[in-house]
Amino acid sequence: MRLALAAEPETMMSAHFGRCPAFIIVDIEEHTYTWRIIESRENASVSACKGNGHNSASFAEILKLVGDCQTVIALQIGNFARRELVRRNISVLERGGLVPDLLDRYAAYLKKWNKN
Repeated sequence: MRLALAAEPETMMSAHFGRCPAFIIVDIEEHTYTWRIIESRENASVSACKGNGHNSASFAEILKLVGDCQTVIALQIGNFARRELVRRNISVLERGGLVPDLLDRYAAYLKKWNKN
């Protein structure tokens, strides 16, 4: 399973989806529930969200960055972005914290959920 975290790469903290400087791309192995960071994808479209408005071209670029992921985790994500991601069968979670902690918790959640 592949997921994207909207993140501040320097601090490895989660960030707002539409204004994050990068997306950290992670693979979670579905049998062992271990995760590994694959890459960091720079978000050149940090101006996709401004207040309650959206720049359509910039937002389309962000969707391309996370289009191969099944889940997106961000500190905050607006309703418009959430709807567009869900429409593309990408799950959305709003969570704050350090990237490694978020990944550990998400992998533990998947492991518990898949046992039931």
